Amino acid sequence: MTKFWFPLTQNGSNEVKHVGGECMYMNGKLHGDVKVYFNNRNIPYQHTKFKNGIKHGCELQYHINGKLSTSTYYINDKPSGEWKSWYWSGNLWIEANFDDDGNKHGVYHEYYDRTINGKKREYYFNHGKECGTFKAWYKPNINDTTDTKLPLYEYTFNDNNNYCYKEWNKDETVKYDFVYHGDKNTIPKPFRRMKFSTDPSVSSTTTLVKYCFRR
Repeated sequence: MTKFWFPLTQNGSNEVKHVGGECMYMNGKLHGDVKVYFNNRNIPYQHTKFKNGIKHGCELQYHINGKLSTSTYYINDKPSGEWKSWYWSGNLWIEANFDDDGNKHGVYHEYYDRTINGKKREYYFNHGKECGTFKAWYKPNINDTTDTKLPLYEYTFNDNNNYCYKEWNKDETVKYDFVYHGDKNTIPKPFRRMKFSTDPSVSSTTTLVKYCFRR
């Protein structure tokens, strides 16, 4: 059994937390459980399973308040299957899935904190590549127990680099509705921060492409 110590900052904080832990080696490589703790074993920080020097099995990370932060399963050092992350409050933040090659695959859900049915974003991956329709919703009232979600924006893209984008105001009237033509890597995010021209012949000064608006 080997014990270790090192300084750590968490979640972008400038506050340094000294953490320590214990691990085991086999033939000079990490093997078995690696346990890391905040403040000299008082609070768990991370628990990871290794096999011959690489992550293989479940890895759990914790917030300093003791609540679970992330849960990841690894196969041969690559994330695989279900992945989840939680807010400091303990509420679910993100849930996603990975294929056996460590790529995001399937539906990706993100939720608002301290809300009921507070879905924030939803989009899909096909072996690491975004596909289908990306959706986002306004944050609901904290006491809203209904499943009604007020849409914020959504966009759909295809392999031909055409992107259909639509955004709503809080009164559910349409704010933007247009088709984007161009390379996905040139699309500024989020869309709602851009200034659009209603003239489809005018090129965007930020992306040097043209927008086609639908009335």
